[in-house]
Amino acid sequence: MFGELLKISLLIKEPICIIASMYWSKDLKDSVFQNIWNMLDENNISYTINLSNFTFTLSNGSKIL
Repeated sequence: MFGELLKISLLIKEPICIIASMYWSKDLKDSVFQNIWNMLDENNISYTINLSNFTFTLSNGSKIL
């Protein structure tokens, strides 16, 4: 699901914001974060990562919080 949304945002060259609930346990948050990271790599989507607040930013300004 995330992959398709991000590909669409890159195609239309408009930023989007995806917010994932982080009220989960630390293990679940870490797992979700790692899955998003893997998905971005597998789909060759360029991004920067901010490990202090666990966010990703794509080249077009889209954010995953």
